[in-house]
Amino acid sequence: MTEAGTHEPRRSFTRGAISRYGIATTLAATTLMFAPPATAATCAPSPSSDGLFTVLTFPTSANCDWTVPANVTSVEYLIVAGGGGGGYNRGGGGGGGGVLAGTAAVTPAAVLQVVVGEGGAGSSNTNFAGTNGGDSSFGAIGTAALGGGGGGTHFGTGAATESATAGGSGGGASINYGTTVPTGGAGTAGQGNAGGNA
Repeated sequence: MTEAGTHEPRRSFTRGAISRYGIATTLAATTLMFAPPATAATCAPSPSSDGLFTVLTFPTSANCDWTVPANVTSVEYLIVAGGGGGGYNRGGGGGGGGVLAGTAAVTPAAVLQVVVGEGGAGSSNTNFAGTNGGDSSFGAIGTAALGGGGGGTHFGTGAATESATAGGSGGGASINYGTTVPTGGAGTAGQGNAGGNA
C-alpha cells in the first residue's frame, strides 16, 4: 500500500455504488458518523448499470446528502478513504486509504450523509511527514474508512513529526538515517496494512 521514496500525496479513488439498489461507495473520512449539517449539498453521483444493479459513483471530495430512492431497502457499499501524502527528501510513500465494504439496510426517502475524503498533502519540509488523507463515510453505517497515513520524511533531527503516521494503511518509512531505523505507520485492522519499514 506504500511506496518508499515518493514525494507525491497518495489519493484514494472516490466511488459509490447503489446496487439494485446496493451501494458501493469509495469515500474518505476519519471518525464515526455524525448528524449531517443542515447546509449539506445534495449529492450528484454519476449513475451506471451493472447487470441488475444500478451503481452510483461519488467522485468529488466533499460532504453531501443522498436521498434513498423509493423501494430501496438495502445497499451494497464500497468506501475508500483518501490516501496519505508522501514524505519529503527520500521520504516514504503515503499509505492507502482505508477500505470498507458490505451491505446495509436503508429506509426509502431517508436522507443519508456521504463524505468523500481527499488525499493528504505531500511534505515539503524535512521536519514533517506527509499529512493523512481524509476519512470517508456513508450514513447507513457507523464506521468511517480512515485516511491513509502520511509518509515519513528523511530524518533531519529524528523528531516524531518526521515519522510516518498511522492510518487506514500506514505511511511508509523514509530511508535509513544514521543509527535510527525509521518504521512505517500502523494500519487499521479490517481496513488496511502497516506502512513499510526502512
